[in-house]
Amino acid sequence: MLRTGVRGQLEHLPTQPTAFVGRDNEIAQVMEMLADSHCRLLTLTGEGGIGKSRLALEIAARSLGYYPDGIYFVDLQAVHTADTLLQVISDTLACPLSGHQTALEQLLGFLREKDMLLLLDNFEQLLPERADELVSDLLNGCPGLSILVTSREVLNLRQEWVWRVTGLAFPQQQTDESPETYDAVRLFSERARHVRSDFLIDNDLPYVLQICQLVEGMPLALELAACWLKVLPCKAIAEEIRQNLDLLNSHQRDLPERHRSIRAVFEQCWKLLSPSERDTINCLSIFKGGFRREAAQQVAGANLEILMLLVDKSLLRLDTNGRFHIHELVRQYAAERLGDAEALLDAHCAHYAGFLQQRDKDLNGGRQLGASDEIAEDLDNIRAAWGHAVNRGDFQALSQMTTAYSLFCQFRGRYQEAHNAYLSAISRLMTLDSMPEVDLALSMLLSALGWMYVRMGQLDNAETTFRQADAAFYRLNITPAQGYGYGGDPSIGRGVIALVRGDYGEAQRLAEQACHTAEMAKSSADLRIASRTLAEACLRQGKHESAHQFALRAYQICEETDDRWFMAYCLMTLGEIGIEMQEYAAAKKHFESAYTLRQEIGDPEGMALALAHLGDIAVRQHSFDAALRYYDESQTLYRQISDPGGLARALCGLSRAQLSLQNYQAAAEACRQALQITASIQYVPVLLQLLMIAGELCYAVQNRSAGSEVLALIMKHTATNYATKAAVRQFLVRQGGAESTALSAGYDLQNVGSLLQMAANIESTLFDIAEAHGTKPPPGTSTTRTTSQSLLDPLSPREIEVMSYVAAGMQNREIADRLVVSLNTVKTHINNIYSKLGVTNRVQAVARVRELGIL
Repeated sequence: MLRTGVRGQLEHLPTQPTAFVGRDNEIAQVMEMLADSHCRLLTLTGEGGIGKSRLALEIAARSLGYYPDGIYFVDLQAVHTADTLLQVISDTLACPLSGHQTALEQLLGFLREKDMLLLLDNFEQLLPERADELVSDLLNGCPGLSILVTSREVLNLRQEWVWRVTGLAFPQQQTDESPETYDAVRLFSERARHVRSDFLIDNDLPYVLQICQLVEGMPLALELAACWLKVLPCKAIAEEIRQNLDLLNSHQRDLPERHRSIRAVFEQCWKLLSPSERDTINCLSIFKGGFRREAAQQVAGANLEILMLLVDKSLLRLDTNGRFHIHELVRQYAAERLGDAEALLDAHCAHYAGFLQQRDKDLNGGRQLGASDEIAEDLDNIRAAWGHAVNRGDFQALSQMTTAYSLFCQFRGRYQEAHNAYLSAISRLMTLDSMPEVDLALSMLLSALGWMYVRMGQLDNAETTFRQADAAFYRLNITPAQGYGYGGDPSIGRGVIALVRGDYGEAQRLAEQACHTAEMAKSSADLRIASRTLAEACLRQGKHESAHQFALRAYQICEETDDRWFMAYCLMTLGEIGIEMQEYAAAKKHFESAYTLRQEIGDPEGMALALAHLGDIAVRQHSFDAALRYYDESQTLYRQISDPGGLARALCGLSRAQLSLQNYQAAAEACRQALQITASIQYVPVLLQLLMIAGELCYAVQNRSAGSEVLALIMKHTATNYATKAAVRQFLVRQGGAESTALSAGYDLQNVGSLLQMAANIESTLFDIAEAHGTKPPPGTSTTRTTSQSLLDPLSPREIEVMSYVAAGMQNREIADRLVVSLNTVKTHINNIYSKLGVTNRVQAVARVRELGIL
C-alpha cells in the first residue's frame, strides 16, 4: 500500500514506456546520499545515453513518501535561459508568478517552508547561462529543498555532491560466470523480447556479451542495438557496431529525437564544447583503453586544466589508478572528426616506444611486477603503437619496444600475440634497404620470435629463427648479450631446443658457449639464463653436483638483480634436482616458492609448471588425490595459454597418477593424448616418460610383450636421460628382473624417428586398454582410433564455418558477404585458423582440417 500522499505525488513523475532494469546498488547508494542532511544538491553526471534520466526517475519513484511536500520532475530539454528555467519550475509547481516581486523572489517565497525534492533533468545547456547561480539561490533560500540534477557537466557549486553514472555492469570476459545476471545483458534481453518474442539469450549469448562490451554497458546503445534484431542476428549486430557507429539508431516514433541515434546524442554534446575542447577530445581519441596524464600531454598536448574541463563535461573519466578513459562509442565518434592524424599517430607511437624501453631494466629485475602491470594497463595503446611502427617501417621504434614486449608476453603467457606481432614486424623490415640499424632491429626481432616458437612447441621454426638471428648478429659484429634483449643470445635458445630434443651433450655445449659470451659481455640477464640451461643439461645426464652448482649460480644472479620471475625457474631446477636426490621436502618448498613468485606476477606458464612438479612429488609420496588436483589445474592453465609442451607434461603426470591408482582407462587416455602432442612437437624427454608409462601400463594389464619392447627401446636409446633410465631399471627390478629387454630390429637408437615410430605403435595398444577398462573415454577425448594430433587450441564454430567456405573455393570477399561481416574479420579468422593448424596457406589448411576430420 502507498504511504499517505504518495499516490498524488506519482502524478508529478512521468510514466515510462519500458521497465527499469538493474542498478540496484547504485540506487541504494544514491538514496543513502540524499538521506544525508548535508546533501541537498546531488548531480547525476555522465555521457549522453548513459541512463542518467532513467536512473534519476527511478530514484525519485523509490523516494516517494520521504518528502512531505512532494517530488517534482522538471524537464529542461527545451529550456535555454535562466529566466525560462524559473518559469518552467514555477509552472511545474503550480506557483503563479505575478505582482511586483521578481520571479526568483516569488519562487523563493513559495518554496521557503516546503520539504520537497526537485528533479531537474538535462541541465547542461543552461550552464553557459549562469543558471547554476539560480540553483544556489534556491538552496540558500529554501532550507527544506533538495535538488537532484541530471547533467552531462557538473555544476561546480560548493553545495554540489556528484555521482558519476557509468554503463550497466557487463561481463569483462566471455568466461565470466553467470553472464545472464549482469544488468547490461538483462537490459538487452528484455528489450530484445519487445522486438522478437522468440528471442532466447542462450542461443546468442557470446554475441550478446560482445555487444555489451562494445558499448560498455551504455543503456541507450543497448536499446538501439536490440531494435536491429528485426533484421539482423546478434552476431551481425556485434560486427556492425565494431565498424559503424550509425547502426545505433532507431525509428521508434515515441523516442525523443535526441535519443533516436547515438550520433544525435553525441552531436548535441559536441555543440556545447568550445573549439579547443573539441580539438582536444578529438586528439585524445587516438588512445586505446585509456591513458595517463603524461601521455595526454606528450601526445595530444592536453594540459591538466583542459583534462579537468573534459572530466567535468563527462567526456573523460578518471579511475582510481589515475588513468583517464573515454567511453568507446564517444572515442569512435571523436576519431571520425580527427582528420589527418599521421603526426598524432607518430607522436603516439614514439611515446609508447619510449614507454616500453624505459621498462626494460625494470623487467630484468627490481620492479618486474609494477612494470608488467603498467604495460598491461596500456596494452591496447602499445598494440596500436606497434601496428603503426610496422606500417611505417619504423625500425627505431620497433627496436625500442622489442625486449620489453617480449618479456611482458612471456610473463603473461601471451605467446601467440607476440608471435603474430614479431612476424608482422619482421616481414615489414625485410622490405627495407639493409643498413646497420635495420639489421639490428631484425636481429632482435628474430631472437625474440625464436623464443615464442619454443613456447608454442614449433621447434623447427625456432631453430631456423635462432640461426637467422645468430647470423645477423655475426654480420653486424655484435655480441647478442650486450643488452640486446633478455635471452637475446640465440645460442641459449638453441640450447633449450637441444634439451627438448633430448640432445643433452649439444645442450651443454651451447649453454657453455652462451655462458662464456655473457661473461665477456658482462650480461647478467643472459648469464642467468645460460647457467640455468647448463644446469638442466647436466641434470639430464645425471651430473647432479654440476647441475646444483649451475642452478645456484643462476639463482644467485637473480637474487643480485632481484629478477624474481627467472628466480622461479631456478627454484624449479633446484626442485628437480631435489626429486632425483629423493629430498622431497626441500624440493616441495622450492616448487611452492616458485609458484608464489609466478602467481605474484601473473605468469600462468610458471604457475602451471610449478603445479606439475608439485604433482610429481605428490605421486612419489603416494598422495594421489593431491597429485590429480595439481595436474588438473596445471593442464587447465596450459590449455588457456596454448602451450603444447606444458600440456603434454601435465597429461604425462596425470597418466602416471591414474596408473598408480590402477585407473587404467584414464591412464591410457591421458597417455595417448600426451603422446600425440609430444610426437607432433618432438618433445623428447616427455615423450620418453610417456613411453615408460605406456610400458608399465602394458605390464599392469598383462600385455608384457608390448611393455617389454617399449622399455627396451627406452633403455637403449641415446636420448634417454639418466633419471628415466634409472626409473626403468627400478621398475624391471620390481618385476623380478626376468622380463626380456630384447628389442625388435629396425629401430635406430640414435634417431628421434624410432621414438616416434614406437609412439605410433603403442597408441593403438593404449586405445585397446582404454576400451577394455572403461565404458567410455573421459570428456573431450576422441572415441575413434587416430594417430593425428588433436588441436591444442580447437577451431571455434565460426572458424569451422569459415573453413567450410574456404574448402568450397570461396574467396574472402565472398565469405564476408555470406557471413554478413567485414573483410577484415574474415582475414582475422583465417589468420587464426592458420596459426591453430600450423599452416601457411589455404591448400595446407584444407588438407589439415580434412586430415583431422574437422571437415
